[in-house]
Amino acid sequence: MEAAIEFVPVVLTLLLGVVIGAGIGIAIRNFSNKKNKNNKKIRIKK
Repeated sequence: MEAAIEFVPVVLTLLLGVVIGAGIGIAIRNFSNKKNKNNKKIRIKK
C-alpha cells in the first residue's frame, strides 16, 4: 500500500503535464489556423 500511495502523485503529475501539453498544442493550432484564415481573407480583398 505504501508503494501505491507514493505512486499516485507521480501519475497525477504526469497526467497534469499531458493535459497542459495538449492544451498548449491545441491553442497553438487554433492560433495558426486563425492566422491562415486572416491571411486568406486579406488576399481575397486585394
